[in-house]
Amino acid sequence: MRLKGKHSKLLRQLACDVNFVWNYCAELSMKVWQREGRFLSGYDFHPFTKGAGKAGLRLHSQTIQAIGDEYAVRRKQFEKIRLRWRVSSGPRRSLGWIPFKASAIRYRNGQLFFSGTPLSLWDSYGLSKYKLGAGNLSEDARGR
Repeated sequence: MRLKGKHSKLLRQLACDVNFVWNYCAELSMKVWQREGRFLSGYDFHPFTKGAGKAGLRLHSQTIQAIGDEYAVRRKQFEKIRLRWRVSSGPRRSLGWIPFKASAIRYRNGQLFFSGTPLSLWDSYGLSKYKLGAGNLSEDARGR
């Protein structure tokens, strides 16, 4: 499904925060690998990112945990010591990506509520009939 374009500025700001957390997880994972010779699991990132939402990031705590979980899964999947950094600006920037867990998103009255912010969308599937689970908000190459 596609969100309406009026939310693009907010979603880009949230995507920058996601990139910051992703890069923090990459740096932390590399330091633990160098010191202890082990990789962090998704659960191991949680104590290090606790309170990040209160420290200035505009992300839900469940979203921050989902980023750490995703980093650990992708690092293991691609069998790399370090994954590529996510860049927020410039010509080779990473496309916007905001993961979420089921507890961080709600559907009500034709809108998605993510971190308390209503997001309008074109609902061609009838979301009210389904239970929402974990997922992500992704930007396409055209910025939508």
